[in-house]
Amino acid sequence: MNNKHGLRGTMAAVACAAALIGVSACGSDNGGKNDAKSDATPSATASAKPSEAPKKSELDGLSAEEISRKAQSALGAAKTLHLKQTESKDGKTLSMDLFSDTKGNCDATVAKADEGSNAIVKRDNKVWMKPDTTLMEKKFGAKAPVAKGVLKDRWIGGSDNDPMLKTPAKVCGLLPTIQSRTLASDSTKDKLAKEAPTTVEGVAVIPLKGTNEKGGQEEIDVASEGTPYPVKIVEIKDGKTITSLISDYDKPLPATTPSAAETVDAVEFRAQTKTAADASS
Repeated sequence: MNNKHGLRGTMAAVACAAALIGVSACGSDNGGKNDAKSDATPSATASAKPSEAPKKSELDGLSAEEISRKAQSALGAAKTLHLKQTESKDGKTLSMDLFSDTKGNCDATVAKADEGSNAIVKRDNKVWMKPDTTLMEKKFGAKAPVAKGVLKDRWIGGSDNDPMLKTPAKVCGLLPTIQSRTLASDSTKDKLAKEAPTTVEGVAVIPLKGTNEKGGQEEIDVASEGTPYPVKIVEIKDGKTITSLISDYDKPLPATTPSAAETVDAVEFRAQTKTAADASS
C-alpha cells in the first residue's frame, strides 16, 4: 500500500462511515447509556488561538516534512484515539464521532444530512446500535411506526455477524485502517510549511500548512509538547472540507455498555417487527 497523500490522505474515514449510515450502519443518535456524547459532535471550525507564551519544543528545529513524519509515526502507534470528523460540501454535512481502539472496539456516532443518525457500541464480538427516528423512517418507510414501537427507544444488540449489525460494526475497524495507511504514506510530495506555534483545542501545536500534490489545501496541527500527535487535520478541495479533530490518545474506552433492559436482541427485533407489521396490514 502506497498512499502518496501523507497524513491528509489517511483521514478520509468519514467517507467510509458514509457508506455505513443505514440501519445496517454505523452512526448514532443521542439516546442510550453509552451513546457518543451529544456535545461531542464534530465541528468544522475547531477553536484555535495564538499562544501567549509558546514553550520551546523539540520540533522547533525540524522541517515541516520531518514534523509530519513524526506525527505519522505517533498516530500509527496509538492504541486508542478519539476522532471527531466532519465532511462538508454544498451545504450538506456528514459527521462522525469515533472513540476506538486497535482491537475493533468503539463507541461511535455517524450522522448524515437528511439521512438521520445512528449510534454504535462494540466490545469484542458484541454490537449494539440505536438509530434515530429519521433513520428508522428511511429504513422502514411506512412500517417505521411499527418498528419504533417494537424498539421502544432501546438499543438493538447482537453478534457482529448478525445481518443487521455486521455492517455497522465495520466502523469500529477504522482505526487500524487509518493507521496502516498512515504508516505507508509518503508526504514528500505535499508542500507544507511551518507556521508560528499556536494552540488548538487547548493543545500547544505547530501548524503545517500548504498544498498536496493534487492542489488541495491542507493543514496539520501537531502537538509540540510530549508525543507529536496530530491534533487537527483540515483538507479542502473541490468545494469539500474535511476537518478531523483527534484526541484522547491511548486512553481506555468506557467500561459500560447498554444494559439488558436497554437492549432488544436483533433476531427478536426482526421477528417482532414482522409480526406487528403483518398484523397491522
